[in-house]
Amino acid sequence: MLVCDSVRLKKAFASKTPYHRPVTPEQVAEYTNIPLATIYQKLANREIPGSKPGKRWVIYLDEIDN
Repeated sequence: MLVCDSVRLKKAFASKTPYHRPVTPEQVAEYTNIPLATIYQKLANREIPGSKPGKRWVIYLDEIDN
């Protein structure tokens, strides 16, 4: 399922359509080819825009691409 989601996300950005969808840090790591530990570190340091409403991080991929 994770592979299917990342393929769909990559296709959406390739077509340049507006796409504001929350994704997990795992999906961001796969999309950007950055290690997952680095994604969590950048989230903690606020280098990547994201929010944590509870235990899980919420990241919008269109904000990562900018």
